[in-house]
Amino acid sequence: MIFLQLSNKQYQIENINEEFKDMDYLFLYYREKETGNYFAIHERAINDETKFETSTDGTLIETTVNGSKAVLMEGKTLDWETDGIAVSVMGRNTITTADVYKVADSIK
Repeated sequence: MIFLQLSNKQYQIENINEEFKDMDYLFLYYREKETGNYFAIHERAINDETKFETSTDGTLIETTVNGSKAVLMEGKTLDWETDGIAVSVMGRNTITTADVYKVADSIK
């Protein structure tokens, strides 16, 4: 079992996408045992087949993650690109903005 400890709560990895195992996507879901709430990490190779655009009517903050330019959307989703991979940490109102950054900073 893989566990993460964030803000005194323990999250267990619940789902790794098997349907995309040999493709350009990786989806990881971490569920908090007591409440059932979860947050997600998505990674995808950057190429013509995986490209997309996103937008929000909410707050956008330009920031950095491990030296790469990043965007924090609405205080709960952090997106950045590194070494040909697009990465998203989606707190989903489950983890704090500070914890979103902790998770992001741990991804090397």
